[in-house]
Amino acid sequence: MDLTQKFGLKLVKYEKRDKIARVTLNRPQKLNPLSFEMAKELLQCWEDVNEDKEVWVAILSGEGRSFCAGWDQNLEEDELTAGAVRPKGILYCDLDWIKKPIICAAQGYAIGGGMSLFLGADVRIVSEDARLGYSQPKIGIISIGGAMRLPAHVPGLARWYLFSGELIDAREAHRLGLVVKVVPRERLMEEATGLAEKIRECSPMSVQHTKEEVAAAANVSMYEGYRLCRPIMNRFYKTEDYKEGKRAFLEKRKPVWKNR
Repeated sequence: MDLTQKFGLKLVKYEKRDKIARVTLNRPQKLNPLSFEMAKELLQCWEDVNEDKEVWVAILSGEGRSFCAGWDQNLEEDELTAGAVRPKGILYCDLDWIKKPIICAAQGYAIGGGMSLFLGADVRIVSEDARLGYSQPKIGIISIGGAMRLPAHVPGLARWYLFSGELIDAREAHRLGLVVKVVPRERLMEEATGLAEKIRECSPMSVQHTKEEVAAAANVSMYEGYRLCRPIMNRFYKTEDYKEGKRAFLEKRKPVWKNR
């Protein structure tokens, strides 16, 4: 079901079918630069993904030659510096609050804000021509999302990439563990859909509670992480999916997930 027109979206495409939501940046003529209007449309999509029990996984992508070339530098300066007043979700690199897993499929450039959006996803896949990173130093600006996101993924190299503006090619991104797959551009969305279908086979309650645990335990000690994750696990034990999974295992049959 294509919900783009129903939701009144102009800069983002939004579709849902077979328990998979597809969110697509749609300013291809400018390499999908971010703006506050686009960020608000993204928030609208993510809130629907979050609340719709028929959506178990989402794919984020960009239309055209590149995933996202960062923030639109044609915005006025006061718009670009208005980060303090952004509502939840407008800080595009913060996708942990969304219950469902997000797969990001990127081709061409994912730069600056586009890279932060890319790193905010749970699972990442790129085409062979992908170029990722933070080129801001080369034009005399800085990144907030990069300073928060990149050190968590490549702590030993993050400062080099953030200071030098050097981009990461697809093969290096895979070597560093930033992406799960590198594929030819023409197969990017097919492969991303395949990843989504593998997640869709799993218990949505298991996946969603695991994502919640990962977010809760990030950047804390193991003891503190256990303290934060234990209530999440206890809550999961009360779900129908947990009980169905145990029954199906004992009865040697395929489970029927209810997302409850």
